[in-house]
Amino acid sequence: MKLCPECKRSYDDSTSFCVFDGHRLLASEDSDPFVGLVVDGKYHIDRRIAKGGSGNVYRATHIQLKAPVAVKIIHPRLVSDPAAVERFRREALVTMKVRHTNAIAVMDFGITNNHIVYVVTELLEGVTLEQRLREKGFLSPNETSQIMNQVCAAVAVVHENQIVHRDLKPENIFLHQYEGREVVKVVDFGIAKYKGNLDEEEEDMRLTQSGFVVGTPFYMSPEQCRGQDVDHRADIYSLGVMLYQVLTGKLPFDGHKASIIVTKHKTEKPKPIYEVKPGLPAVLNGVIMRALEKKPEDRQQNVLELAHELESAVKAITEQELKKVFLNATEDDLDAVLLLAAEPSPMTDSSTKLAKLFDSFTNRDLLESIAGKRFDEKSLSDSEDFDTLFVELLGVSKDLSTLLQLIIENLENRSVPSRSVFNELKTTTDQMRGLLFGIQKTHYKTLI
Repeated sequence: MKLCPECKRSYDDSTSFCVFDGHRLLASEDSDPFVGLVVDGKYHIDRRIAKGGSGNVYRATHIQLKAPVAVKIIHPRLVSDPAAVERFRREALVTMKVRHTNAIAVMDFGITNNHIVYVVTELLEGVTLEQRLREKGFLSPNETSQIMNQVCAAVAVVHENQIVHRDLKPENIFLHQYEGREVVKVVDFGIAKYKGNLDEEEEDMRLTQSGFVVGTPFYMSPEQCRGQDVDHRADIYSLGVMLYQVLTGKLPFDGHKASIIVTKHKTEKPKPIYEVKPGLPAVLNGVIMRALEKKPEDRQQNVLELAHELESAVKAITEQELKKVFLNATEDDLDAVLLLAAEPSPMTDSSTKLAKLFDSFTNRDLLESIAGKRFDEKSLSDSEDFDTLFVELLGVSKDLSTLLQLIIENLENRSVPSRSVFNELKTTTDQMRGLLFGIQKTHYKTLI
């Protein structure tokens, strides 16, 4: 295929010049005619970063704002197909309806005078979940929960806007690196189903051919495999497949033909995850198998319910592991001290007083009094060093409480806390860890 560098029309290899403007066509596939162009007078195309079935994605710069963005440009050969252009526009429209930190943000859409059809999104840096799985094989329950909680948060907003994604899979989950932290992004709403007002629903049916199977076979729900109309519970099934794969490194159903995989989704029950990867707890298997139920009404009824069940299961596993650590702990284990703060145990009179203070530290007046060393009792214990360490610990607890409250208020207002807040939070938690270590070294035996 050859392309005209001026109007971007495509020609077969037998043609040498554009019949509309006379420019010599570019024949080399390595030469991308869009690189170096300024699209719509706003976006300078820097380089191509991805290829796709409907178009290519480029890293670009917003000329006026000097900001990096991603620009997806539809393939020139599809520009003359009104249905293809409309599907491209609908993808941008549906994506723009989803405003959430964990969903890719659409910023612009346009069709230029020289027939360039494009959509502009935020620029993501990092890897997809699929790439992460290729590198590591599988993820731990804790890491899986952290990623899936963010995915579910975004998909919940998708469903609130009467949209069914229909193509949730590791390839469409991007692990974006932002200011030293990882932010999960749900991407690619190319085959999303908008279940809004009747006119748009009818148009959607015309464009996607209702009754025709769309999606990726490995992740499709039974009802999606049958070509039936689907709702948000089809996405829950897809998330169940993802959970299975992320935790075990294997898909619940596999095969060398799409028809075989589709049949398995409709008729077979997957193996328990602990049979695929020994050591995975049954409590996790219960969450996943519920999401993979054949009937939509037997699954979790919303993604937040799925996220809650997953988080609870992982927490139960973690608590069991901590109890094992506690039972095998030595005097040199700082983890044992942290556990003792939460586990009931025989206490001396001194430690009883300290425990009561811990239980009451959310009382601001009491905390101020203790942190300022203005308490009625002369001593918390028989050791002055111990008193000093614990008073300092309560002072740091006050700082930590203030920081956490600030972060909670930011999140409730749907704003991201400043980087300085997180830096201060890290410093404060480091101070608390140091003080706990000092208490352990000084009076560990008095606590047990």
